[in-house]
Amino acid sequence: MANDKETIIVDDEEVIEEDKTSEEEEEKPEKNEEDKAKRSDVAQKIKYREKFQKASSQVQKLETELNELKGMVKKPADDAEARAQTYIRDQAKAVYEELLNARKADEEKVTRQFEEKVEAILEENPDISEEELLDAIEDYEVEPNVALKILKKTTTIKPKPKMPQAKRASTEGESKDKPDDTKKTMWQILQDETKKLKK
Repeated sequence: MANDKETIIVDDEEVIEEDKTSEEEEEKPEKNEEDKAKRSDVAQKIKYREKFQKASSQVQKLETELNELKGMVKKPADDAEARAQTYIRDQAKAVYEELLNARKADEEKVTRQFEEKVEAILEENPDISEEELLDAIEDYEVEPNVALKILKKTTTIKPKPKMPQAKRASTEGESKDKPDDTKKTMWQILQDETKKLKK
């Protein structure tokens, strides 16, 4: 950048100096964008290479540990010991399956009892939908009976609030000024009013 100007000689007499910096500045934004894109691509590649290397090293460690564990398992020396190991393995497997079946039976029993409770509540309260009840049970994490109580409290009809009434002027002051016209006919009232106006 020491020589920012370019000298162009035209017709041996005219010397034109052009400024190189303006051309370079116009190209710089385009180059900067390209450089940024290239840098981000490189950074991504480096990042994923590191992840790959970590994952591959972990896989190798696990494979070596597995091979070591396989080597630790003693192979039976004689036929009687082999049968004993298979017998123990089969017994452990049978006990494990029994435990799984018992757990599954308990879960089915609990589910069945839950469904029975929900059905009983829905039969007793037809105004509550099953979805509302299940949502309340899930939201509040409670038993169906408690969820029913919550739903009843939230859906009770609240009385409308009383609207404020405007305070009216008492009618006592008006009765003094106006005579009692309830027993007069229309004609009599008209005559009384005309008399008042003539005065």
